[in-house]
Amino acid sequence: MEVKDLYKNGETWKATIKEVLWFGNEGSNDAVIVYKVGNSYDELPFHDFYIVVHRFGDKEYVSGAGSTIIDALEDAERNFQRMADEIYCYEGQCHPDRQKLRNLYREAIEKLKEMEKLEKEGNNMLFNY
Repeated sequence: MEVKDLYKNGETWKATIKEVLWFGNEGSNDAVIVYKVGNSYDELPFHDFYIVVHRFGDKEYVSGAGSTIIDALEDAERNFQRMADEIYCYEGQCHPDRQKLRNLYREAIEKLKEMEKLEKEGNNMLFNY
């Protein structure tokens, strides 16, 4: 197998990045945001996908990705759980503070499922983007 560094000589494509969902409390520094990375001119070598970021203050940190909104949120939740376990757990024992951590991704998934239930006439919000 050969590996090539294409940083300087690789192909370049254009994509559209659109903010599609925002979960957070108004006025709070914490928010979970879902972006759609779209194929603008059908030139990209991959399909559209979603990324989830955690916005804290004026910074955004990529937390997950997936082919659907829910897949991306679930990936972010898994990554959060893994990170929390690495910080708070040792040899199968977890510090009590581990249970107190607020999981914004789980809250976003639950809120999204609530929103789905409220949609009427089979119009599923997840497929509108």
